[in-house]
Amino acid sequence: MIIQFNNNTYNNERIDLEVNMPPSLALLVDDRSGDISISSVSNGLTLNDRSGDIELSNIARLVRIEDRSGDVEGKNLRDNVFINDRSGEIQLKDVLGDITIDDSSGGIRAKNISGVVTVEDSSGDINIDGAADFRLKNDGSGDVRLQNIKRDLK
Repeated sequence: MIIQFNNNTYNNERIDLEVNMPPSLALLVDDRSGDISISSVSNGLTLNDRSGDIELSNIARLVRIEDRSGDVEGKNLRDNVFINDRSGEIQLKDVLGDITIDDSSGGIRAKNISGVVTVEDSSGDINIDGAADFRLKNDGSGDVRLQNIKRDLK
C-alpha cells in the first residue's frame, strides 16, 4: 500500500492510517514525516523513518529501525532489535533478544533486556538496567550507567 499527498505538498495535511494485516506478513514501513505508533505485529518489522517519534509495542520477530530524527520508544519486543539513529532519545523495555544500537545523538535507556546490549554512541547518556551483557563499541560523550548486568563487561 502506498499513500502520498499529491505533488508532494504538505500544507498542514495529515493522514491517520490504521492497518490490520494477517499475522503471517512482515511489516515494512517507509515514512518521511510524522509520528508512528505500531503494535501487535507477529512477523517482524522494518521501519525507515525520516522525522517524527516512533512508538512500538508487542512486536514479535526481528525489528530493524533506521531513524533520522525523533524519539524511539519500544516495549514488549520479542526478538533481536537493530536501531540506527541519528537524533533523538531511545527507550526500550522488556526485550526478549539482543539489542544493537548505533546512535549519533540522544540518550539511550534500556530496561529488562534478556540478551546482549551493544551500543555505538557519539553523544548522550547511556542507562542500561537489566541485560545479559553490555558491550560499548564507542562512546563520544555522555555518562554510562549500568545496573543488573549478568555478565562482566567486554
